[in-house]
Amino acid sequence: MVISKVFVTRLFGKHCRSSSWPVAYEFIVDRLRAVRQDMIIQNTNSKERLLLLEAMIPFYIESQYRCETSGCHTYCRKLHYEQTKECFLQWKECTDGKNQTILACYFLYNAMQPWSIHQLYDYKKNFPATLFIHLKELILAFKMANVVRYFRILADLNGILLKYAGLLLVSQLRFNILSIYFSAYKCKGLVLPFDYLIRVLKLDMSSLKKCLSQMNVGMSDVGCYCSGINGERIVDVSQTHWCVIEIDYLSKIMDELR
Repeated sequence: MVISKVFVTRLFGKHCRSSSWPVAYEFIVDRLRAVRQDMIIQNTNSKERLLLLEAMIPFYIESQYRCETSGCHTYCRKLHYEQTKECFLQWKECTDGKNQTILACYFLYNAMQPWSIHQLYDYKKNFPATLFIHLKELILAFKMANVVRYFRILADLNGILLKYAGLLLVSQLRFNILSIYFSAYKCKGLVLPFDYLIRVLKLDMSSLKKCLSQMNVGMSDVGCYCSGINGERIVDVSQTHWCVIEIDYLSKIMDELR
């Protein structure tokens, strides 16, 4: 299993930015699934499981970012989410909490859970003071749909993997913000201008219209209609394409916010 882990992680490093990425991604995901099955069948001890899972989790986070930003026809968002969730659940059972990066990614990945802040405080001593504050403020900004504060804190995070994990929440954050707008502004005929939504959600026009269309939101030439929007029409974010922000674009956003 360890040999398989080393092989697939090297394969990821070799192909993650090449045209062969879709094939490599499909193969790696299949092999990692097999490794997790072997862990159960062989009743692997906690130390070995922890070693394997802490190698898998960075792959799942970075590969999701790669697939969302560059496209990958072998990628299934829902399946990838379930596999990442499985890794984190198994990791949580055997972790000693010493790997600060994986622990931080765990809380970012579960930021939408109602228990995330409470449990973060349980692990406060596992983090340096600055990282703990950043994680707490980032999760709170996400929960309050404060997009400006979210991006500012995200830009201050150290470590590329943490930035990837934080950027993956952007799609849900955008979805939440728009849902709040639809709940707050239900006047008949009221239109939210595209220019305003582009500025707030940090989306280009094409992506914005695609997402609104997937949510069955009526649109005019200048914006989208808020009337008639209700909870039943706000579909699961996993079924829409709220476009994860590319990490190179984060600095551009920060320049706009300053």
